Amino acid sequence: MRRLLGRGVILFIFWILLTASLNGQELVLGAVLALLASWVSLKIAPQDPGERLSFRNWLLYVPTLFIEIVLANISIARLVLSPKININPGIVKIPTKLKSDRKKWFLAQAITLTPGTVTLDILDDYLLVHWIDIEGSDSEEQGRIIKEKFEKAME
Repeated sequence: MRRLLGRGVILFIFWILLTASLNGQELVLGAVLALLASWVSLKIAPQDPGERLSFRNWLLYVPTLFIEIVLANISIARLVLSPKININPGIVKIPTKLKSDRKKWFLAQAITLTPGTVTLDILDDYLLVHWIDIEGSDSEEQGRIIKEKFEKAME
């Protein structure tokens, strides 16, 4: 319950900052959505997360995530704006060398936040990822393209 309320309060503060409004209806809506988002995040997060991300991991992870999101957005914009859409969508099974459930979860979230890819599931040491434009021919190559930079930030 403490984790639920803690996350809810943080999300509610972000809500207030993003809406820049102290209107009663918006505050109530923000509180309800913050608690709902907090509850959902607790349900999908690993129950036994294992090893925490170190300060060094965070220093590497956040800028890497930001850069990869920008690059992926540019790539997706090129695909969308090209006169002939030539994509090769599919599901790929990529291996990960991360052992901690928490780090695998963060890797899965980073992949999902990057436009053009969505992590569908984590299966032991593999991630199932839907990719809008599959590159490479084998899972090692595909994994390197999708997750290499994120994985390095979390080692």
